[in-house]
Amino acid sequence: MKMILRLVRPYWRMLTVSLTFKSVGALADLFLPWIIAYMIDVEIPKLQAETDASLNSLYMLGGVMVIIAFLGLYLNVAANRKAEMIAAITVKGLRHDLFSKIERLSANQVDFLTRPSLISRMTTDTYNMYNATASMQRLGVRAPVLLLGGILMSLLLDPMLTLIMVAMLPLIIIIVYFYSKKGIPLYKQTQASVDKLVRKLREYVSGARVVRALSMSDHEISKFDDANKNTVGSELKATITMSKINPMMNAVMNVGLVVVLVFGAFRLDLGVTEKGQIMAFVTYFTIILNAMMSITRVFILASRATASAERIDEVLNMPEDMKDGIEPVVKDIKKPHIEFKNVSFSYNQKESNLKDISFKLYQGQTLG
Repeated sequence: MKMILRLVRPYWRMLTVSLTFKSVGALADLFLPWIIAYMIDVEIPKLQAETDASLNSLYMLGGVMVIIAFLGLYLNVAANRKAEMIAAITVKGLRHDLFSKIERLSANQVDFLTRPSLISRMTTDTYNMYNATASMQRLGVRAPVLLLGGILMSLLLDPMLTLIMVAMLPLIIIIVYFYSKKGIPLYKQTQASVDKLVRKLREYVSGARVVRALSMSDHEISKFDDANKNTVGSELKATITMSKINPMMNAVMNVGLVVVLVFGAFRLDLGVTEKGQIMAFVTYFTIILNAMMSITRVFILASRATASAERIDEVLNMPEDMKDGIEPVVKDIKKPHIEFKNVSFSYNQKESNLKDISFKLYQGQTLG
C-alpha cells in the first residue's frame, strides 16, 4: 500500500505514538493469561495449604491484573483515537489533491474518465482509503503483535502443543492469500459498476423534465434497475468471495484446538503439564484465532483499498493537457470577450465534432 505510506509519512511522529500505544496495549493483553496460569498452578495450591502469604500474593496478582487490564484499555482507546485522526487528516489531503487535479483536467480527459467515475473516485474510493488507513493502524499493528506474542507465550508454556498450532498457520496463510488475490479484481469490477450507477442517476436527474415530458419514466426506471442489479451482483460476488476466508479459517483453527485439547489431556495425565497451563494455552489459542481473523479483515479492506488506490492514481498521474497562463489578463471592452477563429473540436482526437467555428462575443452578449 504505497499510497497509504505516502499519505501518512508527514505525520510520522503522531503515527509512532499511535503504533507504540497499540503495541504496548496488545502486550498488556498477552500477560493476563500467563498470570492466571501462575495463580492456578502455583498460588492456589499454596492457598490450599492455608498459608496467609499465598492469599496476599493472590490479592497482589489480582491487583496487578486489574492495573494491566485498565492500562491496556487506555492505550487501545488512545491509539484508536489517534488512528482515526491520522486517517481523517491524510484522506482530507488526498481529496484536496484529487479535486485540484480534476480541476486541471482537459475536457477530453474528463470525457475519457467520465464525470460519474470522477465523482465515485472523489467519494467512494477516498472513503475506502480512509477505512484502510484507519484499519491498518488499529488492526494492522495489534493483530500481528497478538499473533506473534501469542505464539511466543504458548512456546514458553508448552512447546509441544505450540507445534500443533503453528502447523495450522501455513494452511491459513494459503487460504487468505488465495481469496485476497481473487478479491482485488472483483472489487475493481464493483467500483466500475458503481460508476455506471452514478452515471445513470446523473443522467436522469439532469434530464428529469425531458423524461417526464416524453413519458419515458418507466423506461428510465427500468434502465436504472438494470444498473442497480449489476452493481448489487458485483458487490455480492466480491463479498461472497472474501467472506469465505473466515469460515474456512475458523474450521482449520477449531480442528487445531480440538487436537490441542486431546494432546493436552494426555500430557496432563502424564504429569508433564499443569491445569493452569492448559487454560492459558487455550486462551492464547483464542487470542491467536482472533488475531488471524483481524488480519483477514485487514486483507479484505486492503483488497478494496488497492482497487480504489489504482483508480485514484489513474487520475493523479494523468498528464496535464492544459497549462495556466503566466501573463496577466488585461481587459479591453473594445475587443471581443470571446473570439473563435476557424475552431475545430474533437472528443476522441480522431474525428472532429465541430468544424471551422468562428464568432465574436463582447462583454454582456450571449450566443445560443
